[in-house]
Amino acid sequence: MATLSYIGKTTNSSPGSSPTFLSASIGTAASDRSVLVLITGTQNGNASLTPTLTIAGNSATRDVNVDGGISVNAHRMNAALFRLLVTSGTTADIAISWGASFFDTTIFVYAAYGISGSLTATNTATGTAAATADLSLNVTNGDILIAGGCSYIHSGSPAYSWTGVTEDDSTTLYSGANLFASASHVCSGAETPRTVSAGVPANSGGDNSYGFVSASYVASAVATNFLPLMGVGT
Repeated sequence: MATLSYIGKTTNSSPGSSPTFLSASIGTAASDRSVLVLITGTQNGNASLTPTLTIAGNSATRDVNVDGGISVNAHRMNAALFRLLVTSGTTADIAISWGASFFDTTIFVYAAYGISGSLTATNTATGTAAATADLSLNVTNGDILIAGGCSYIHSGSPAYSWTGVTEDDSTTLYSGANLFASASHVCSGAETPRTVSAGVPANSGGDNSYGFVSASYVASAVATNFLPLMGVGT
């Protein structure tokens, strides 16, 4: 059965276009450990981006990516989820290349054990108004599900209201204007789809912008050993 450990978040309030998070914790080493990294950030501009990421210098697979909606203050919210099999070490440098300048960036790191490297499904949600961001997707029994993203909420005491996943962590940056969060769930059965959503709070300044991603990772097959019947004959 696949298992998931949330390791923690790291923030950078002035990342530019290529932030590196030095000696980030990546969990307990194991031969089947996949490091999952959700990257979230606020772009200072209006470019359509496909970010890349390395862990300890090795390129990670980008499983899903979204460019968020544009608010009147040009806060374009971006999120992407990356995966890499990392069998040794408990820390590693995590480096992002966004491809454009960013106001801020937060990464959320998970260690997944016993996933196959295949995806059941992915989804994205983006918009420019307070809404319920629909991240629903198909899952199979034992899947590991990650969902998360960010929004420009201007001010107040914001929080997302999640359905179908449990929030692991959240933070605000840019003087409290940008809200970043990540959530997860280990699936106990197949659902087509599993309802997953994030309730995006209203923006007191009147201009929302959000971008979210979700992905379900397939658990590795468990081998079954059959012992021969002994002493059976004619």
